[in-house]
Amino acid sequence: MGCYARYEEGVSNFFAKYGVFVSKYPWPILIFAILTNILLGIGLMQLKSEGSTEVLYTPMNSQASKDRGKARQLFTLDYKENFDALSQIEISQPVDVMFRTKSEENILQKKYFDEIKAIDAFIRQSISVQSNVTFDDICARFQGFCVVSGESLIADSFLDALNRDEVTFPVYVMNDISLHLGDARSRNGTLKSTRLVRLQYNLLIKNDTSALWEREFIDQMTDYQSSLLDIAISTSQSLDIELDSNVSGDILWISLTFTIMLTYASLATTGNRINCIADRSNLGRAGVLATVLAILGSFGLTSATGLKYVALVGVMPFLIVGELSNVHRYQRGSRKFFQGGPMHKYEK
Repeated sequence: MGCYARYEEGVSNFFAKYGVFVSKYPWPILIFAILTNILLGIGLMQLKSEGSTEVLYTPMNSQASKDRGKARQLFTLDYKENFDALSQIEISQPVDVMFRTKSEENILQKKYFDEIKAIDAFIRQSISVQSNVTFDDICARFQGFCVVSGESLIADSFLDALNRDEVTFPVYVMNDISLHLGDARSRNGTLKSTRLVRLQYNLLIKNDTSALWEREFIDQMTDYQSSLLDIAISTSQSLDIELDSNVSGDILWISLTFTIMLTYASLATTGNRINCIADRSNLGRAGVLATVLAILGSFGLTSATGLKYVALVGVMPFLIVGELSNVHRYQRGSRKFFQGGPMHKYEK
């Protein structure tokens, strides 16, 4: 007898004995299985999710990650008091706010600058989390001041110099202002007009409060309305949020499709007279119930151990149910095949 035959016989004998055991004590085993999975499901109270694209989609132990680890050991960067946007080691992105006039005309005018200043004050002072934690509490600083790249462009002195035709472009007062001006136009090295202005608010990285502030920033700035300007925003979480929303949307439609399909299949396979023993559709319903309990218990157990939930895993229950449906259809097809041959007589 070959290895495969011995393995198959051993597995068959094990499940045969297990089937006999279950048939002798059906109710205790059924109650035990349901209660066990429900108790394990309590672990969902500790469920935490991971949505960072860097963590989920960057190869583990990649050369870039190793080089960044070496840079952390060699260079000590002080983001709280000595921040420099050009010397960052961590993958981060400042909170970007871009302004454009609704008429798409030149934005270098006092009325638009006053509107940008009002929005800037709103971001700094009115957006807060926890116990009134504002931007000034979690900003990256240089020499005691919050670093907001491009803030010099909305100062009164800049507008005065602009009116006197003294703003050189692209470099003004030893700063490259082209990084914060969109579709800028100059003549003889002097700035004349631009359609967009961009401000960058730098936050402390790897800070939970900064992440909360970004979320609040997104919520409030999404609803913010300006009569003069169109506003576009971007944060370090923008890509993660968009990716998560796309995956969550797929899970929603997949779950809805499977729900409709299972409901229809249950109704279509149920006869006029319900017979709990002869009704084969009960096997499918039991498979779905077992899947739900298994997912509940496994998610609860992994959450209790500290593993984080990834949005893509949300599609697994429906893939398992789909696979059970394929197995059930295969079993029904095999049964019909044997009923048409010699096995039919033997079964009788």
